[in-house]
Amino acid sequence: MGLHNRPRYWPTPSALTARLRRLVTAYQRTYKQEQQKVEAAEKGDRRRRRCEAAFKLKEIARREKRQKWTSREESDFYRVVSTFGVEFDPQNRLYQWGRFRAIARLERKSDETLTKYFQMFMAMCRRVCGLPLEEGE
Repeated sequence: MGLHNRPRYWPTPSALTARLRRLVTAYQRTYKQEQQKVEAAEKGDRRRRRCEAAFKLKEIARREKRQKWTSREESDFYRVVSTFGVEFDPQNRLYQWGRFRAIARLERKSDETLTKYFQMFMAMCRRVCGLPLEEGE
């Protein structure tokens, strides 16, 4: 006897089985939907990462292409080096490329590229003159 003296009924085994199946089916459906959302997010992340990697590769290729020396840039570099030389800061042990870059019209070249090219230029000059190469050349 339950509340207010009414009899309580327990569902039949087949009704309980049907309810359990519906619960399991509902759980499986929601679980599958959640899995599909997670997979879609991962797929989007993979696609985004792939696009970012492709963009980075293109950017690196663009930078490398921009850092390649044309014959005009090489001749301007040689002309300005032989005419004006290169400024060197002995305290910081760095070359000052600002004025050189403006005179030689090499605005697109980075400091690292100009330094590396200058070091190769100096190594070539030493080799031609028969002088020993310095450390790192």
